[in-house]
Amino acid sequence: MPEPADSRPDWQILIAHGAGSTAATARSLLAPLLEPVAGPGSTWSAVDDRSGDVDQVAERIRDWLARTSPTLGYRVVCGISLGAHAAVLSSRRTEAPLSPHAPQGYVLALPAWIGEPDAVASATANTGQAIESNGLSRTLADIDARTPVDRRWLVDILRRDWSHYCDRQLSRALRAAAGSTAPTHDELASVSAPTLVIGATEDPLHPISTARSWACAIGDSILAEIDFPTTPGFVSAHTLDAARRFAGRVNSRSQP
Repeated sequence: MPEPADSRPDWQILIAHGAGSTAATARSLLAPLLEPVAGPGSTWSAVDDRSGDVDQVAERIRDWLARTSPTLGYRVVCGISLGAHAAVLSSRRTEAPLSPHAPQGYVLALPAWIGEPDAVASATANTGQAIESNGLSRTLADIDARTPVDRRWLVDILRRDWSHYCDRQLSRALRAAAGSTAPTHDELASVSAPTLVIGATEDPLHPISTARSWACAIGDSILAEIDFPTTPGFVSAHTLDAARRFAGRVNSRSQP
């Protein structure tokens, strides 16, 4: 049974979105999953960085951790795709022994690869190149034409998010992300905070095998698998149960 709302500790939640996405979309996916398990006074912040530079995003996560105090609520760092990569890479310094800047938990959704860029990264780079060569509208039309009817909602999200970028900015962001090194197995294994990993069974750009490997490498992890993007969003009975178990670990590990 979930805890009464007034007994749950408050969280300070930071979200880092993926390349070509926005903070608003990242929150719309994660909030319905985390709001039921975070305290009623929890706060939300975001790294709104559209560069596609994973190291830059990781540095901004570290800056946020340095500016916040766990006395105001447990700090939970969330990332989707490139944002998930950056969240783990930010732990290179924040996960040092007894670091006052270490978060109390991570939520890592839709990781794309491990270590050096692979075929998934190449597909992302190809999309960036297509936008540079053909323009955003033509590229979106081509994606729409190849997308099954039950996944058209995802094209709508792309259309909305990509409208916040100019063609050159979006192309550069996607190619920068595609050229970045993701966390290695050793870096994943160095994450000590409780972690919820969200994997997609039907998303070729975020293979479920990658999410499973991330979860296996991180010691204190819970894996939640979803049928995204066949099913819109991150919320299901399975993921809500995983979020409750994750919250239990955050709360129990963070109490003095």
